[in-house]
Amino acid sequence: MPEPFGRYDGLGRNTIAELLDVEAAPLTAVIKQLKESGQIEQLGAARGAKYRLSEQGRAAVESQAGEEE
Repeated sequence: MPEPFGRYDGLGRNTIAELLDVEAAPLTAVIKQLKESGQIEQLGAARGAKYRLSEQGRAAVESQAGEEE
């Protein structure tokens, strides 16, 4: 199983859906919003696209984790 959040190689939409236990189709809009806000970056195109956290996205996750401690 790929590392959560695709820290290195990225994750495809279907893998993300599987990890989150949700349907893949509705993730398209969420992925688009995350890309537009700079939280994730896209690797590749079309059906081969994978996504991973951007530097900004990683900083947000780390900041959130620090608040929960």
